[in-house]
Amino acid sequence: MVTGHGDIAMAVRCLKAGAYEFVEKPFEDDMLLACVKRAVEKSALRRESDDLRRRLKMLSPEEDGRFGMVGRSQPMQDLYQRIEAAARSDAPVLIIGETGVGKELVARAVHSQSARAAGPFIPVNAGALPETMLESELFGHTKGSFTGAQTDRSGKLAAASGGSLLLDEVESITE
Repeated sequence: MVTGHGDIAMAVRCLKAGAYEFVEKPFEDDMLLACVKRAVEKSALRRESDDLRRRLKMLSPEEDGRFGMVGRSQPMQDLYQRIEAAARSDAPVLIIGETGVGKELVARAVHSQSARAAGPFIPVNAGALPETMLESELFGHTKGSFTGAQTDRSGKLAAASGGSLLLDEVESITE
């Protein structure tokens, strides 16, 4: 949206109505060109994303893999079998792998196939919590137990009761 008489309220209305960006006159040609390029790139990415979603929905169950994962290779078949075996067990499961490989997706698949599937799945990014807050996050706390504890709060372990608790980045927890 390009205008010579804009204000914040108008900009908000335009953006809510679907405008990509709100530009007031006078503007620099380079700035407008960059804005148009970003809009074109965003539109292309949206079309590509929509196309990939459509193609994914059209996959047959054999091609689709299982548990929301796509893959028919032998390593993927091995992973599916491990997910099923872990889901049959009531033992804690350690899922290791590099960042971005889908550890949480695997954990959710184990949960969805387990006897605890009707319960909650509670992910906790342990690596993002300061060491001093991890205990409170997992076990809860009572009002006044530390600075900032304004109310009693149950922890993630209680929230996951009857379900599954994922401790993501558990390797970053120090003793």
